[in-house]
Amino acid sequence: MKFKLPEPNAQIEFAEALLRLRGSILQNSLLEVVGRVPVQTIDRELTEFADPAGLSMLAQMGIRGELMYAVPCLLEKRPTLLGNYRLLLGISQKSFYSSETHATRCKVMEESGIIPKSMTEHLGNLCLALNGCASSLLMGLPKNSISAQFLDDLSLLTLGPQLRGGANVRKGSDGINIVFEAIRKLVANQLISVT
Repeated sequence: MKFKLPEPNAQIEFAEALLRLRGSILQNSLLEVVGRVPVQTIDRELTEFADPAGLSMLAQMGIRGELMYAVPCLLEKRPTLLGNYRLLLGISQKSFYSSETHATRCKVMEESGIIPKSMTEHLGNLCLALNGCASSLLMGLPKNSISAQFLDDLSLLTLGPQLRGGANVRKGSDGINIVFEAIRKLVANQLISVT
């Protein structure tokens, strides 16, 4: 029996996307930005915007709070990091950037790295909302499993379906174009206009 398996084209695309996102959204990017912001500033904002019990729990494990909790100074430095916290929490883009969450105007932060003027005064509230969810997540995780690597892994678990969904949308769009073109060819001599 000779097996004929599909080519790993989608996985190659995912690998390219993962490398790109590691430099802009994922934990690698967060750590790079942390190296450019004074630790005192980060710590002051963690004290203001993060759950003290959660920070203590992370500190007991030797984990910096900003790996779990969002702070304005880091989002201001690299707005795309909003995606890191969204992915860590396991929230899809569709659910996060909806009218129900009031976060639709934040999407440009993740996608383009721009903080809309209308959002600058609300970054603190955004961090508080993210951090409330982060505390719930932290309290629900098995304590002996928590590490920086594990938190990065959780983000990747959300990123995988997001990349697969994007690939499916592209495949669907390509299919629509193929069908449209086939129909256009069938009725070519009857056409007045095509849109």
